[in-house]
Amino acid sequence: MQLLDIPGIGTKTADTLERHDILTPQDLLTYYPRTYRPYLPSTSRSALVGEWVSLVGTLTRPLSHHTAHTTTQLATFKDQAGSLTIRWFNSPFITRSISPGSTYLVRGCLTIFGPTRQIVNPTLTKVEQGYIPTEELVPLYTSLGTLKSGHLRNHIRATLQAYQPIDPLSLEIQNKYSLLDLSTTLRHIHFPPSRSDLEGAIHRLAFDELYSLQLEALNNRELTKVKTTPLHWNTQILENWITNLPYTPTSAQTRVIAEITADLSLGVAMHRLLSGEVGSGKTLVAAASALAVHSSGYQTLVMAPTQILAEQLYSSFQNLLGSSLTISLITATLSGDTQANLVVGTQALLSPKHTFGSVGLVIIDEQHRFGVKQREHLSSLTPAPHTLMMTATPIPRTLAMTVFSHLDVSRLDELPSSRVPTKTYYVEESKRLSALSWLKREI
Repeated sequence: MQLLDIPGIGTKTADTLERHDILTPQDLLTYYPRTYRPYLPSTSRSALVGEWVSLVGTLTRPLSHHTAHTTTQLATFKDQAGSLTIRWFNSPFITRSISPGSTYLVRGCLTIFGPTRQIVNPTLTKVEQGYIPTEELVPLYTSLGTLKSGHLRNHIRATLQAYQPIDPLSLEIQNKYSLLDLSTTLRHIHFPPSRSDLEGAIHRLAFDELYSLQLEALNNRELTKVKTTPLHWNTQILENWITNLPYTPTSAQTRVIAEITADLSLGVAMHRLLSGEVGSGKTLVAAASALAVHSSGYQTLVMAPTQILAEQLYSSFQNLLGSSLTISLITATLSGDTQANLVVGTQALLSPKHTFGSVGLVIIDEQHRFGVKQREHLSSLTPAPHTLMMTATPIPRTLAMTVFSHLDVSRLDELPSSRVPTKTYYVEESKRLSALSWLKREI
């Protein structure tokens, strides 16, 4: 079924939806409300100002009042508790639409204008006498171009009636975890009969999201099992380099270096994520890894998201490894040696004009700032290089177990003893000028 097969969706509407990447009925049904407006059943006396309410009663025939620039239509709503004013603007047709003898469900926001309690531009539905309203949750959608929330609500309602989605979960899984079926879930997420029905739909969609993440993680883990050439090096070279450092690495750095070097010696390409806050010493770990790769006869590529970060890494690697191997820097404005033992760069490394040697290790700094295709480009070199991704973004354990479950995760959970501890200050408005003076002195 296509979007144009849905009653009420014409070519113009379909074009607008497609410009927002909604190409199928399934896409439209998964465009979820941003929030819900609760209409509370009430009376003309008990309704509170500012509440969105549902009232049942009768209306007098609206009368139009004209001014220089606008017309106002006024009617009186009455129920057993009392009365209030109903107001419309520039809606002369409403004077012919109201049947004074009929009972209406009136929905809108109660406001106050001077001494008058009123509802402006309500929605009206004819109901039987004695009708009892219930709480209603009306979905509100983010507009898509000319398609406002009301238009989307109508199109989604029509789609729910015309289109039957295929449920990816088996009946066995649905029963095991007490989940709604997909059709019911989509109806309840868009037009929930009650709050409990909405919670059930949210629960099912949350399960689907985690379920798909797990499937993707399992698939990614299979894809990361790529055979490669094991690296072997003289361990004494690395040990001497660590011994001659002007400081002693933390136990966390020593542990992570051991994890990485153990991976490098295997015949399966490493896919490891190195997580550690700023100042925890990730660059030292990367330098040790690059030195091990160099002593095995292979090259290391390091990609940073910006030129400033690339230059900082280049400077750090020069200080740490400058006497042990050759290092170059490649950016959009700098053309370094592509055959250096360690090449640091920005996305310029991805340029087809660059030809590297035998790459044994690819290090990607702040990996989340690169697209998947950008990361895969470097990782697709032959033979398959080992990949080390670094990030200073804290990654909770649960997130690592889902989104990054296809990666081995190393954590630098210890700061070097020489680091000055970070202090955070809350400055009140009355001390703003003195705070700015302090910042100026420090800078």
